Amino acid sequence: HAPNLDSVIALKKSIWPKIKAKLPQANLHIYGAYPTQQVKDFHKPAEGFYVHGFVENQHEVLRNARVILAPLSFGAGLKGKFLDGMLNGCPSVTTSIGIEGYSDAENWCGEVSNNWDEFASKAVELYRNDSNWKKAKKKGFKLLQQFDKTVHESEFTTKLDAISTDLESHRNQNFMGSLLLHHRLKSTKYLSKWIEEKNKR
Repeated sequence: HAPNLDSVIALKKSIWPKIKAKLPQANLHIYGAYPTQQVKDFHKPAEGFYVHGFVENQHEVLRNARVILAPLSFGAGLKGKFLDGMLNGCPSVTTSIGIEGYSDAENWCGEVSNNWDEFASKAVELYRNDSNWKKAKKKGFKLLQQFDKTVHESEFTTKLDAISTDLESHRNQNFMGSLLLHHRLKSTKYLSKWIEEKNKR
């Protein structure tokens, strides 16, 4: 996946050397199906940089990891790697792109930075500081609650019931929906006019 490939390149060239210099005992493990040849060539155990490719059980890997490093420069939607990390109590260091849809930087389960020097420093600090690491882990479990249907089910059902008892009023308040419906019908009108003009020629 292009965003992940870009992240691995950033880790190899700009971030990991800075981290390794401060944490010589640490190792970086890259997982993901279908690694490119470029990524495979990054496998350098002497530098503490390991490329494993596909893994059967990501939960087992994350339970034994200290920190997820995901320097995402682009991408959309919720990133599943962070959900897996939260489930397994593994904090992360990522970018503002990485946390989209989950949280703001202050409530993130780890650290956030878009600058690679700062990213490396924050990763080192999170790795070393056990107190901060435990706080980040707790934030991850808290963030997971927004995906727990039992938290939202009652409110959602109440809202649906209220709408269904007065559906016409609800639809009248939906200005954008009315606008889209109006123009959807208009598009057919003008298409037929265009066909009519075309057939005159």
